[in-house]
Amino acid sequence: VAARRRVARFLRQTTPDVAYVDYATQAMLLAPMLQQAGVPLVVHVHGFDVTATMGNAFFVEQLAGLFASAHAFIVPSQHLRRRLLLAGCEPAKVHVVHCEPHLEGWQALPMAERTAVPSVVALGRLTSKKNPLALLRAFALVHAQLPAARLTLIGTGPMAEAVRQLIHELKLESAVELTGALPRKEALARVRQHWLFAQHSVTAPNGDQEGFPVAIIEACALSMPVVSTRHSGIAEQVIDGETGFLVAEHDYQTMGAKMLELLQDPVKCTAMGQRGQQHIQQLCPPGQRVRAILEHLRRVAALQL
Repeated sequence: VAARRRVARFLRQTTPDVAYVDYATQAMLLAPMLQQAGVPLVVHVHGFDVTATMGNAFFVEQLAGLFASAHAFIVPSQHLRRRLLLAGCEPAKVHVVHCEPHLEGWQALPMAERTAVPSVVALGRLTSKKNPLALLRAFALVHAQLPAARLTLIGTGPMAEAVRQLIHELKLESAVELTGALPRKEALARVRQHWLFAQHSVTAPNGDQEGFPVAIIEACALSMPVVSTRHSGIAEQVIDGETGFLVAEHDYQTMGAKMLELLQDPVKCTAMGQRGQQHIQQLCPPGQRVRAILEHLRRVAALQL
């Protein structure tokens, strides 16, 4: 009740031209108040909004109402656009605006300046959606064939203890480094030192999916080949066989084989990384996201004039 009063007071005091709301779950709460105030609504939808939540009948009912009342929806991937359309949203209302890599001033390192041994890095929360256990089992297959290989996991999360236990079970303590959570700039500095980036994203047990993983486009922008899964917007970020490799969800055996193929061939690593950097520069040009979102906000605001 107090929050609703604060929002109502804010709307009276500012009389905004348009509201841009992050997450459909938040937009559902705000939509009635915005309608009453005559403020048009643009919603930024994330993977959570149209995956994990879709098993809740009340949420699905509210989402249908949001489709009718909101003026536009912005999604970071074609995959999430398809999910919205399948859920019943009008196609003309849904616009894809990709996220952009923000490298904090870091540039790609030449292969000769990266780790002296073949290395893999992952950056992200240790959650079931990221499936770090599958990544560890893939790397164990790599390490069995290439004992010099090393894996760095940057991040923490609810699966941290399970990750430590599996590292011990697989006897990989000397080959895997767990850094925990790092400041963003430091994390990117660590990422760029490795040969390739890996992420085994899957649909979580509760249905949650990725939207457009930023860590992957940052790795691409740092001229790193990526080995990941055919999951959500990742297939838009990584061109299978050209800028990296994509495998089926949970197929850690194939993931291990693809990582090994790259780690045994630095020339291929370099070539794929360079193509990946070019692809991301074209897909996510600097400043494009802000310009596109502002354009949609201005268009929606103009409809109310």
